[in-house]
Amino acid sequence: MAFLSAVGCTKHSSAVEVCHKLEGAGVATGCHGIPPTGVGAGAAETAQFELTEMPEHEGTVYRFEDGAAYDKTAAALDAATRTGPHPFGSRKALIFVQLNSNTPSDIAAHVRTLVEAL
Repeated sequence: MAFLSAVGCTKHSSAVEVCHKLEGAGVATGCHGIPPTGVGAGAAETAQFELTEMPEHEGTVYRFEDGAAYDKTAAALDAATRTGPHPFGSRKALIFVQLNSNTPSDIAAHVRTLVEAL
């Protein structure tokens, strides 16, 4: 008898799927995939969106293939954004969301809650 194991077969949400969750929460609009570049070049996928209440400001969702890539990029994004955009990550989901620094604190808190629940 053969036994199949599902260990390690967890499916993580794509960057665009997480972006759509932000849209569903009324935080984001205009989600679209973009190539990972710059400090987020280590991401497997990247999605960009506009903040619903501040359409002139964008946010980005990064999805990673593994914990090492997440850790490296999250550390770089966190260091780069200490005085700028709001960074929120979920290592469990391999997702990192970056918001513009002018994002109101209530919106940022809502995004943090959504990311932590992934």
